[in-house]
Amino acid sequence: MVIIGLGNIGSLLNKRLKILKIKTLLCDLFKKCKKNKDKFVSLKTIIDKSNIISLYVTLLNNSKNKTLHLFNKNRINLLKKNTILINTSRGEIINNKYLLKFLKEKKIST
Repeated sequence: MVIIGLGNIGSLLNKRLKILKIKTLLCDLFKKCKKNKDKFVSLKTIIDKSNIISLYVTLLNNSKNKTLHLFNKNRINLLKKNTILINTSRGEIINNKYLLKFLKEKKIST
């Protein structure tokens, strides 16, 4: 399981998954990734390797921090066909135009 966004909700989910002994990969877009018991990796690595991705990020659209269309055409294209993408963030985190296109073309499963 992958958790993108380690604010209150993402961190709480991570704690609960640890109790259940479910391995997680963590990615926080605005903090430096630390290497300790939790393994932080790049967003590209997460997309390439994951079967379940759960998003907990704030919608931002400024020059310093941008999450608008975080999952754009290129990133959606990296998803494996059987990936489950859970977006608990704002809808605009995923470019729905390309997500719909990829679903219709069966490049990713529904």
